[in-house]
Amino acid sequence: MNPHQNHMPPVEETVAHKADVLDWSRIKHAIFMPDVVRKKQVVYFFLVGALDLASVSMISKLALHMLSLAALRHREQTGEVPRIDFICDEAQVLIAKNIANILEQARSRGIACTFAHQSMSQLNPPGGDDLRELMMQCSSTKLVFDARDPWSLGYISRTSGCAKYYSPRYDLPLDHLTRGEVGPQYVSPDRDGQRNVGISEYVGPRMNSQDILDISFDPNLCLTWIARASGLCSFRGWFPMRTAWPVSKAAHDRHERTPWPEKTDEMILPPALWPKDEEHPATITQVPTEVLPQHEDNADEAFQRIWEDEKQN
Repeated sequence: MNPHQNHMPPVEETVAHKADVLDWSRIKHAIFMPDVVRKKQVVYFFLVGALDLASVSMISKLALHMLSLAALRHREQTGEVPRIDFICDEAQVLIAKNIANILEQARSRGIACTFAHQSMSQLNPPGGDDLRELMMQCSSTKLVFDARDPWSLGYISRTSGCAKYYSPRYDLPLDHLTRGEVGPQYVSPDRDGQRNVGISEYVGPRMNSQDILDISFDPNLCLTWIARASGLCSFRGWFPMRTAWPVSKAAHDRHERTPWPEKTDEMILPPALWPKDEEHPATITQVPTEVLPQHEDNADEAFQRIWEDEKQN
């Protein structure tokens, strides 16, 4: 007799028990990534990151991973590379140290990833890894609509390219200087009546911090970087690009008023993290008034009596 036989789990019973617990009606309507790729479906995940950030990060990473595997399977079965757009808002929950490998695999499998987030500081959380440089190196096309934090200003200025600048140097009479009259027009002429100005040439960034801030203040301007110079995309460094609103104001307001689809039996919704209003949750600061004796003058004696009653019960 096998000494470990009594410790082996009953496989048939375990599988049967799981089959009873699972709701097969919902699994039938679950998202199947190979069908998404084959049928060219549009899938939307509405994840509330403010409630459960860990679950949002896990679900988003799992969705991208399963989509990548489905794209690989589609290419092996059909011999064609699919065209897939993966768009992620608040992408800081998805970006990790292996983002370079993920994007490389996605690109080879026909997945174009678009990541959007508020600030580069979100990629450098306190106590976490600094992923700002890594993310900028992995992305081929960058659109910066608002660069006001010091890191973004410095990075864009350093990578904008170089340009030649000059600094004038001239001598002024003391009386002009004391009156605040400074400029080449106040230079004292020489013996020949010529006003000479000296020039010092130096090399600096093509865009300084003030240039970047001026572009950021315009709601229809963004700074653009396209890594590959081919065809109509032959650009070098950062350059400003004017963008129009994607939809009209009337269409935007109409979409805002459109309600979400009604809940059906096929929907899989996470349970609420907070109790509903009608449940009347009790907090630490709430004490049921009916258990407090109304005739006790000494509060300590009253709470001592309540404590004794609780121990007896």
